[in-house]
Amino acid sequence: MEEERPKLRSVAIGAPTTSLPPLSRSFAMPSKLPSRPLHVQAAPKQPITASVQWTVDSMLPAISADYMLERTNVYINNSSAQQVADRITECLSRQSLSYKESDEENKKNSLLGERHCGLRFYLNLFSDAEDPSTIILEVQRLTGCAFAFKQVCREVCRSAKGLSAAPPTMKRKFPMPCGLPRASSAEKAMRFEGEVARALEMISSPMLDSQLLGMELLEGVSKSPIAAPLIRKEDCICKLKDLIASREGDDEVISVPETKRLSLKKRQALTIIANALAHSESVSEELSLHSETFVEDVFQCLKQSEDPHCASQAARCLHSLAASSPATKAFVMGTLQLPQVLDNLETRHHSLLQQECTKLQSVC
Repeated sequence: MEEERPKLRSVAIGAPTTSLPPLSRSFAMPSKLPSRPLHVQAAPKQPITASVQWTVDSMLPAISADYMLERTNVYINNSSAQQVADRITECLSRQSLSYKESDEENKKNSLLGERHCGLRFYLNLFSDAEDPSTIILEVQRLTGCAFAFKQVCREVCRSAKGLSAAPPTMKRKFPMPCGLPRASSAEKAMRFEGEVARALEMISSPMLDSQLLGMELLEGVSKSPIAAPLIRKEDCICKLKDLIASREGDDEVISVPETKRLSLKKRQALTIIANALAHSESVSEELSLHSETFVEDVFQCLKQSEDPHCASQAARCLHSLAASSPATKAFVMGTLQLPQVLDNLETRHHSLLQQECTKLQSVC
């Protein structure tokens, strides 16, 4: 009996007789590639400080095949680089978005922007390699909500091309069916009380994600007038005051992400208190918000103006406190010298900050 052994076989390798159709892509391939890699998506070491003008070089770096261009880009013709930069900064100021020019000397073509909710993005300018007169604007999301980024990107790209702002779309209203029972005022107050209590419990949690979600929940609840007396209670005010009075890096060196989180929490705490004061018909002078220590902490947020979002909310708080208490008004105008600070404060780069400072000047 012969042993079975493997037999050698020849296999013809060739192209198929019929060519298959190419697979459809779920994304569009970029048409142009920049000449060098963009910024590493890392958090900046310092908070974003807004400048009034973005100065760019007349000769922008060209793009080639070294790096993949983001899909969120537009090609701009018949405009100089400085004209495009001016349109972009005007759009950012109109939307109350803070922005900061790159600190490095060789990266003047990049701008770092930030929204109140923590959305961060880069705006990069390049010139087309085939046509140097054509400018390419790339909007690159770093962190934050993708839906909010889409809204910002659309407005910035339209403004960079010299187009007018898109008309606001009417929000669809979905009325409640007539058959559903209406909630009474007591039931609404009970619901808001539960939401505030839940938010405070999340803020007190040792888990970081729970703290951030609690601040977002409390900020959303504070927009309702029903929640104003609940937020002005001492237990809630104490938690918010601790966030506002915190000084990043005073006691120990902390990481950059932690610095960003502390800045965001301070911004949200100021917004929550400003909303509660705005919905209050009268603010008692015995409230701890009228203490000189707290008023000075809020004043420092406005005076330093490192974060225009914090400064605008601080101006809202000072306006409500000064309008409701003659003693607080005298302390702000005399001891803290608020009128002189407002005269020297640059507000053209942030629409909301300019609006709130104008209201604050009317009180002084």
